[in-house]
Amino acid sequence: MTEKTEGLGKLTQDIDHFLFRLAFHDPEKMAALQQEARENWVPAFTILEQHADQMLDADLVRAFVESGEAMAAFGAAKIRSFEDAVREKLRVDTANVLLKKIVFAREYEGEVFEEGDEAFYWPPSEAAPQKALLVVLHGAFMEGRNFIWKWVFEAARRKIPLYAPSSRQESWTEDDLKWIESMVAKLGENYGIPKEACRVAGLSDGALAALLLCRRKNIPFCKAAFLAGMRPFDVEAMPKIPFYVIHGTDDPIFPVKGVREMTEKLRMHAPEVIYRELEGAPHSFPYPEIETLMDWLQKDPA
Repeated sequence: MTEKTEGLGKLTQDIDHFLFRLAFHDPEKMAALQQEARENWVPAFTILEQHADQMLDADLVRAFVESGEAMAAFGAAKIRSFEDAVREKLRVDTANVLLKKIVFAREYEGEVFEEGDEAFYWPPSEAAPQKALLVVLHGAFMEGRNFIWKWVFEAARRKIPLYAPSSRQESWTEDDLKWIESMVAKLGENYGIPKEACRVAGLSDGALAALLLCRRKNIPFCKAAFLAGMRPFDVEAMPKIPFYVIHGTDDPIFPVKGVREMTEKLRMHAPEVIYRELEGAPHSFPYPEIETLMDWLQKDPA
């Protein structure tokens, strides 16, 4: 990697970790993050925008302008509800996606393409990609075409194909699950991926959808991960496959006590259950754990 691109990659990672710290339920923490956005991020993006303009790099200028505007909007927002916080967070996340696309185009092989609100990553054929599809399911209010960028860099390093479907409403429905079934079958047929080699990972509402998908006969996932999302479910109805659960101790949406209890029940049923508890983490995408999770997903089940 060049020094400049390493800097861009680090910048996108730093923004991800800023997003990871958004504690919607804690007014003091949110106020501190808004202050950080105003005092640190907005000036930084102003300087970066000026440098990119001097380099005549229009793509970077646009990415830095949108990121600066998103951080300014976040810093100035009157956040009174969970929906307010999500809206401002998604604006910052969307701007970071634009920056990630620039980094990907410069440094990674393969193609990320969109069809409507869905997205796919496919490694180049000469790179001998893994014959294992990873299906990633977004949380409420999100779209697959943005959610995929939380996974693409780590997937590209490992040559793992990705499919990021998109729910038709704010939350996943039975029609969405049927659509995912059909797409997994279609992708497997078109690219020669055995259905029994597919993996799934879901965030928040997407984790609940992943729990439902695991119990469907037509999608024989061989591994599944549930991130920041778990409610009581019939453990005996789950397939006997390895599971990975990641949860923050300060998650107000899915209290950690219930997740611990369900994970222990799952351990009595499944051949392998890994549980990672992130101390002090709110309801958020678990960026600090993703490299370890992707290593686990890449390996074939024992």
